[in-house]
Amino acid sequence: MRRFPKAKVRLEYLRPKVYAAVANGEVDLGNRLLSNGLGRSWTSSHYGLEPMVVVCPPGHELATHKSITAERLQGMDFVAFDRDLIIRKEIDRYFAAADR
Repeated sequence: MRRFPKAKVRLEYLRPKVYAAVANGEVDLGNRLLSNGLGRSWTSSHYGLEPMVVVCPPGHELATHKSITAERLQGMDFVAFDRDLIIRKEIDRYFAAADR
């Protein structure tokens, strides 16, 4: 914001209205992580792979670890994406495969 003081940045959770917001010019950029598919008039860009991370409070038992395996997370409660999103299904598959 210091570099571009006239830029107007707004972060909103628009699911499932992100496509309509872009189409109507309400937003310039929309992001759907591993969305349920794009319509014929939409294009997507791959902008890089990001590692998955664990976010926890400083006093949490995982806070002192540099890396954490799926097995280490077994049985812990966590905040996740909605069950119907592809990214959530991929995460669930990853944990199921690690549980074998």
